Amino acid sequence: MKETTLYKAAQDFNDILESIDPETGEIHSEYGDVMRALEHKASSVAAWILENDANAEMVDLIANKLFSKARAARKRSEWAKKYLSHYMKLTEVTHIESPDFTFKVKLEIGRDKSVVIDDEKIIDSQFYRIEQVKLFDRTSIKEVLKSGKDVPGAKLVIKDRLTIK
Repeated sequence: MKETTLYKAAQDFNDILESIDPETGEIHSEYGDVMRALEHKASSVAAWILENDANAEMVDLIANKLFSKARAARKRSEWAKKYLSHYMKLTEVTHIESPDFTFKVKLEIGRDKSVVIDDEKIIDSQFYRIEQVKLFDRTSIKEVLKSGKDVPGAKLVIKDRLTIK
């Protein structure tokens, strides 16, 4: 038997439902076969969804491990930069060139300036910058809409939920 699609199985099932004799209520003889095919295909799609979700979880785990490794590598590089800088400063060496001339290292002592906030409570308010973020309170909007009132620019959409366990 040729493997069918869920679309085709659902279409065949609807065709059989439409062919029910309205006077006698007689159902087509292929009803059972079509229903089994529809259930089999729906089960196959659900199994594929579960497998695909498991694959996505696995990819997420691998991505998180790789992200952690990348973060650790960056931290090691930052530590090595401080280590190199410290010993270059200690020995008063400000320029290094690799033996094969593929890279150069240059230490510029006292070049960069940055601000460190020791106690933000005592800093004058003139140095604050206020950033406003507009967020919609979707829970409140939903409650108003559910009560029957109108919220211009918003609507309540009813969705289906498919659960596969």
